[in-house]
Amino acid sequence: MPNNQRFIKIFPVILVTFVLFFGGITKGETGGNLLQNGNFEEIRKGLPHKWMVPGYGKARNNIKVYVEEDIASAGNHFVTIEISKASAGRLIRFVRVKPDRVYKFSCRIRAQGVGPEGKGAYISLLNTPGASRDFKDTGGKWELAEFYGRTGAEQHEIAVSVRLASSKAPNTGKASFDDFRIDEVTGIPHKENPGKKTRFPQLVAQGIEIVNLEREMPETPRNKKPARKTQPVIGITFLLAGFMLLFLGTYYFLVKPEKTPSLSGPHPEKKTAVLYFIFLSAAFLLRIFLAPVVEGYPTDIACFKAWAGMAAEKGLPEFYLSDAFVDYPPGYIYILYLLGLLRKLFSLSFDSTAFLILIKSPAIIADLITSLIIFRIGKKKIGFASASFLSLLYAFNPVVIFDSTVYGQVDSIPTLLVLIVLIFLYEDRLELASVVFVIAVLVKPQALIFSPVILFAFIRTNITKKEHIKTFFISAFLSAVTFVIIILPFSLKQDPFRIIHLYKKTLASYPFASLNAFNLFALFGGNLAQETETFFIFSYKTWGFIFIAAIVAFSALLYFKSRDSSRVFFTALFIMAAVFVLSAKMHERYLFPAIVLALVCYLYTRDRRMLFLFWGFSITLLVNVALVLHLILNRSFNAVPGGDFLLKLISFANVCLLAYTVKIAVDRYIKNQSKNKKQGVKDR
Repeated sequence: MPNNQRFIKIFPVILVTFVLFFGGITKGETGGNLLQNGNFEEIRKGLPHKWMVPGYGKARNNIKVYVEEDIASAGNHFVTIEISKASAGRLIRFVRVKPDRVYKFSCRIRAQGVGPEGKGAYISLLNTPGASRDFKDTGGKWELAEFYGRTGAEQHEIAVSVRLASSKAPNTGKASFDDFRIDEVTGIPHKENPGKKTRFPQLVAQGIEIVNLEREMPETPRNKKPARKTQPVIGITFLLAGFMLLFLGTYYFLVKPEKTPSLSGPHPEKKTAVLYFIFLSAAFLLRIFLAPVVEGYPTDIACFKAWAGMAAEKGLPEFYLSDAFVDYPPGYIYILYLLGLLRKLFSLSFDSTAFLILIKSPAIIADLITSLIIFRIGKKKIGFASASFLSLLYAFNPVVIFDSTVYGQVDSIPTLLVLIVLIFLYEDRLELASVVFVIAVLVKPQALIFSPVILFAFIRTNITKKEHIKTFFISAFLSAVTFVIIILPFSLKQDPFRIIHLYKKTLASYPFASLNAFNLFALFGGNLAQETETFFIFSYKTWGFIFIAAIVAFSALLYFKSRDSSRVFFTALFIMAAVFVLSAKMHERYLFPAIVLALVCYLYTRDRRMLFLFWGFSITLLVNVALVLHLILNRSFNAVPGGDFLLKLISFANVCLLAYTVKIAVDRYIKNQSKNKKQGVKDR
């Protein structure tokens, strides 16, 4: 144990040292045009590769962004923004640059039908005054837009955009963009007239001013109201941490878990039980209070509302027949169907606070059910009072509340189902585990990540024996029946195999190395990079397959080598952490199940290292999801910049946590096999 304690103590030092060093050696792109795909020739799903299109909120139906193949300024394609009702549209691209350099930004623009009152078509940089002149009608010709800017002494990244109109000067019309270039201006001293206005003789003669790209623009003009209210994402994150300390500190003071078992009286648990359910109710009320404060991720919340309405209006048989975008399988549509019926019953408006709370309520309820399961398990393992404390630790965990209540996501529902599956596997109830696993997969396809644990459990039972062959076939039959029953209502008017195509479409969507998941690929610049791009010899996609093969192999060794019955939960924990850190196509929230699995592993093992994983993954996931939602809501960024300090810090932390998870696996479940056997640990 001393080695583990030393590791925990020096972990923060190693973490900060590495990130500072890694950030210091990062270099910008060099040579020629720094802007990759500035000519918009690389296309993915109808949009320019590596360019981000913000969600635009309520104005998204008024804005179209697409690639055209016509008389381009350069090459064969160009990108077009078309606005039908006064608003603003843009595409964004993050670019690596060198500190203290002068760059020329240029782009060809063709505009037509742009209104005379608002802003026209132009190029700009985010959060700086860097911008070109705007164009409203170019008479069918391509016009050159350009400006010059100088990066700051510590600046390694900028965000460029092509834009039609602005939030302060909305407009309508159509604008096309092509041949966007960023070129370093050579022959200019790196330092000149420090502290004074930056102008250079060779550019002054042309009447050109070099903009300081490091200076941030004020968000709103003086004496004017902001264009839109800032969402208090970061503030709520700190508030949740404060609530956790307040409620758990108070509960610990009142209950004193380590002393409760020795209290006098015939039923010392009665007082604790009353306090536990009072505090659990407080966790529920806290979620209801916070649910309407931040709407959540706009796209997903809008989809959930729309799907609930569609299911209630059209019915389940016709749900997938419409042309509306739907990428969720039938399992969660049943829940939305019930929410849609409740909305109709109580005549709730789609924009009402009550309907927003209703949309978030399934995940909130799943949070509390998971807390109760933790309490149920812990009551037998560590006693009533301590189990109630750990249950509340999960209920008041800031990232658990944030994901379901603030972000508005449903990760707690498949996590709950997976936890139930693992409990059934632990109890050798394979038939029930198979049925619940099918339900979990039909709620969220990401539950398939845990399929190796199911497979290992069946192999471990030695299916050559007659009774186990019977168990295998009963499980397969019940799983098939469950699958058919769930998808049947959706298949009455369509091909029943369409669900398979839906899964393929969902799993193939967002083909990125990392989509805001702070993991190994994001650490080395792969956030929002195409999975087909090269990363150390192979593509991200190939590395993902290699890592998955290694993960399955190591998890099999872990599962079959160990006789510790808790291996069921720890194998699932390892697989989830490893897939998140090492695989492609990961979203920021996919790490969520690791939190509850680490806590449950502690209940079954009493190994304090599991609590270290619980806190570690809780912190890294909270920073990850909070930063992503903050950028989406307050800066209209769909992705965290690749050079962001927190992205590198948390990505490296997750890599270290995975390494520590592997160390625990080797120490406890592989090396200690014979020791566990001597101690009589039950083999399941």
